[in-house]
Amino acid sequence: MALYLSEMAALGVVGFDPLGAIIMLTFIAGGARFGHTLTFTAVNWIMIVVLGVAAGSALDAVLGPLRHWLQSVPRWAWVTVETASAVGLLVWAIVRVRTGLGPDKQGGARSAPLWMLVAIAVGLAVAAFADPGYSGAVLAGSGHPASWRVVGLTLWYLIAMSPLVLVCIADGLGATARVSAWLHRWLSRSRRPVWIITTALIVVVAVLLAIDALLLAATGKFLP
Repeated sequence: MALYLSEMAALGVVGFDPLGAIIMLTFIAGGARFGHTLTFTAVNWIMIVVLGVAAGSALDAVLGPLRHWLQSVPRWAWVTVETASAVGLLVWAIVRVRTGLGPDKQGGARSAPLWMLVAIAVGLAVAAFADPGYSGAVLAGSGHPASWRVVGLTLWYLIAMSPLVLVCIADGLGATARVSAWLHRWLSRSRRPVWIITTALIVVVAVLLAIDALLLAATGKFLP
């Protein structure tokens, strides 16, 4: 259990996402009340957990046949997929470098009915599957009891979505303005380092995929 929770905590760091907090701060500035913030946060958490547990359970059912199918894929197909992925990631990194960081976009204040906030919270939870941190958390829960997955995904949520949780707590304490100012300052300072690190990671993954493709073509074995 301790190892599993450690994995989920690490994946929560990987999946760190301030978008939910930024969206909620925008609506708070437009007049949203604490009940709206609490609902938005709770729905997002519940959907993250429910979707993660459901996806993990579905994965358990297909994991055995999937392993068998993957073992039957010919070597040339793996080499082709890895080479294409490496080229695609490298092109993505080059495009990022050529286009630069881009302007710091600040959204204006907006008001919204409760149903819209619920819909956005659900949409953010569904979109989380595109996040490697969340997908990794779902995979890490494979084979564990559902209760463990609920605890693990909740831990993941508290870390990955900590800006939103912090905004919710601050809104309940009447300190939203101070937290909002701090969050905007932190995001402004961290944009460039995060952009550099992300671009560097894309290049590293592209290089590793290229090396793995060469090793697989030459020896028939993947990287350790």
